[in-house]
Amino acid sequence: MTLRFLTKAASGLQQLVNAIVASTGATDANKIIGTNAQGKLDTSFLPDTIGKAIVSATASEALPAGSFISFTSGGVELADNSDATKPAQGFVLEAVASGDPATVYVTGINTALSGLTPGSPYFLGTGGQATATAPTFAIGTICQSLGYAQSATELVFEFNEPVEFANQ
Repeated sequence: MTLRFLTKAASGLQQLVNAIVASTGATDANKIIGTNAQGKLDTSFLPDTIGKAIVSATASEALPAGSFISFTSGGVELADNSDATKPAQGFVLEAVASGDPATVYVTGINTALSGLTPGSPYFLGTGGQATATAPTFAIGTICQSLGYAQSATELVFEFNEPVEFANQ
């Protein structure tokens, strides 16, 4: 359903005008905005300095919704499932096929999870998944706190420097 409203044109006649749900910039100045299909305001209406910290990157493998990812190099930033040998640098809220662009949230609340225990800390597990159990010692792997569960489906993610297990 398109949101419409009545306005008065310069000619004095009434006009029925559609609200916009995304902005393309200055050409959309002085237009009435509406929420998107999810009932939310599109971030294209907000200044670049406000909103979620997001990065667009190409997925180098299939990324399940809610998985934590690591950026790899090679001339282009690639999104990749994090595991116990690569730090989590963000997460995806929607599943992404290999080779497709991924919207990576580098901070914020991962709302694409389930089965979390509210108030409990979570750590990076294998395959980009969060686990309530810290990894066991194994030389060359890392232990990284992802944050705390806010609810059964929400984990508040903030990048924490991983600790690498090493033999002294």
